[in-house]
Amino acid sequence: MERSVIYLDSNVVIDTIEGRDNELMALLLRSLYVGPYCYPFSAELIGEVTDLEREERNQARLMYIGDLSKRVYFENSFTSIGFKYENPEEVFKTINDVDVGIDVNKTFANMISFEQISELRTEYNLDPSLLNNMTPKDALACIDSKIENYPYEVKVGAPSPPKSLRDMITTVSAICEESFKDVGKGLGEKAEHDPSRKDLVMFFSLLDSFGYWSDPKKKYEKGSRLVDAQHALVGSYFNAIVSRDSHYVRKAEAAYEYMGIGTKAYTTSEFKQHLQTLLS
Repeated sequence: MERSVIYLDSNVVIDTIEGRDNELMALLLRSLYVGPYCYPFSAELIGEVTDLEREERNQARLMYIGDLSKRVYFENSFTSIGFKYENPEEVFKTINDVDVGIDVNKTFANMISFEQISELRTEYNLDPSLLNNMTPKDALACIDSKIENYPYEVKVGAPSPPKSLRDMITTVSAICEESFKDVGKGLGEKAEHDPSRKDLVMFFSLLDSFGYWSDPKKKYEKGSRLVDAQHALVGSYFNAIVSRDSHYVRKAEAAYEYMGIGTKAYTTSEFKQHLQTLLS
């Protein structure tokens, strides 16, 4: 029997192993053992559910992830992208071999403050509360319209201003590729994401910046949206993603739709309903 691969966010793993959602755990295990799903893990997941100072808890969570995933691992490294067999314990050791000493996500996230992001939304006349009540397709069209009709002050000889989210992604992507083209030299041949996914992290972050299911200030300042964007990229290689965080789910859903990726996005409650119907 061919199985569909489902990407579980860290909060799903934690809620089930810590006894906060026993109903969901039972449904996950049932769908795993009688079909039709499997639940591969990632380094991103391992990094979020473990803590170097809590060895006993780490072992319990790694064993649980091993059982759920059947040791199927999605690797998203510099030299490799794809599914393989691996022990969660080995991935845990690998990601903790190097300690950079800083919180990279938080550092980069706060290069632009929450207040500056709020001002950006006001400048483009975008209201998050209105966007969040739209379908992904309508919300994306609304954002594109605001970008296209914004009264830019264009200097003679300057590049044309962006007319859509896609224009913004193209411009920023080109700058990033030029700036970081020498990163990783000597590490081997770099694995590349296919064109449909190459800019997904950037697009996910832009959705948050323009106010579509954007993170509240406290979460924004932790840099969580950058982690979420990485989860969304990994999840794009799966048939579906599942998370308790509705903001993450709805942004991922919109990003997949905009970029033509077929991955479905479920909140925990939506996936429970899906499993109950499927397994009844």
